[in-house]
Amino acid sequence: MKNLLISIAKTAGVFFFLSSLISCGTNDDMLAVINPVLIGKGDLSSSEGIPQQNMVISDTVAWNQLKSKMDSVNNVTGTFTETEIDFSNYLILAAFSEVRPSSGYSIEIKNIVEYSANITATIEIVYPSGVVLPVLTQPYHVVKIPKSNKQIVFN
Repeated sequence: MKNLLISIAKTAGVFFFLSSLISCGTNDDMLAVINPVLIGKGDLSSSEGIPQQNMVISDTVAWNQLKSKMDSVNNVTGTFTETEIDFSNYLILAAFSEVRPSSGYSIEIKNIVEYSANITATIEIVYPSGVVLPVLTQPYHVVKIPKSNKQIVFN
């Protein structure tokens, strides 16, 4: 019995040692946490919104097209913190949820982390927790981050 317990302890020790090596490898790969600047967050109110997607916008033409499309749905860019972006220094990340059947949903771009090979942005859908209204909504979140040539990966 004593030998069995020692064997289990050794196996567990090897497991935790390997786990710590693996996690250190990914942490060592992390270069920085990126703090985004909020451009706009809210809901589009139409069944003909923007397709569910995550976008990286790196030029004025694409940015103007997105703003135009959002304004054609329900004129939201007037609430943005800024609408003129210096794309020589910044990128825009935009996340659009699917059209939802009620109020109370939101989408958030969270945990933007730069690694040696890419930048990872975690997207989170927040579900209603209180009283909801039966209205079509499409949550969106738009942020600005420093320009990078690295691939942006959405999770």
